[in-house]
This record gives sequence, structure tokens and C-alpha cells, in this order.
Amino acid sequence: MSQYNYTRRKSLEDFFAGICPACSKPVPRDDPDGPVWTCPADLSPENLYWEPAHEGITEAMRERAGVYSNCGEDFGLPCHERIPLHSECYARGEY
Repeated sequence: MSQYNYTRRKSLEDFFAGICPACSKPVPRDDPDGPVWTCPADLSPENLYWEPAHEGITEAMRERAGVYSNCGEDFGLPCHERIPLHSECYARGEY
């Protein structure tokens, strides 16, 4: 990889948190409302970035614990990988 490509890529990584799974556009790190970090297990199963929730964690367990996320971190398991959403995409709830 040339030095130019590495430098350009590094600066893009510094500027963008990642690609929003809701709209597929880059999420700026300096967004005034900030990126909303979410787990791929919390996305719609139709979303290309979706990952299934950990096996063994049931809806009843989440309700008892007051947890409304499919992320394994709430039950001591690892998160697949936090991904950024635009705050506007998160607010619309279409992810």
C-alpha cells in the first residue's frame, strides 16, 4: 500500500466512526449528537449488518432483567462489535 493511500485512509478513519447500517452513509465522529453505538444483534434481521443474538438468552430473561437489547454484554457475553448509527437514523428507529 502506498504512503498516500495509508495517509488518506488513516485520516478518513479519524473523521468517520464507520458506515451507518440504516442508511449506508458515513457517520462523522464529530456529529453534534454523536454517533449512537449499537450492537448488530439489535438491528433488524433484514439489515445486512445484522448478527443473531446469543443463544440461550430468551425474551423472558430480557424482560425480567429490564433489558431491551439483544446484545450479549448485558448478560456477561461479548458484543459482536459496536457499530455507529446516525442519531437521526436511530431516532427514526428504522435500523
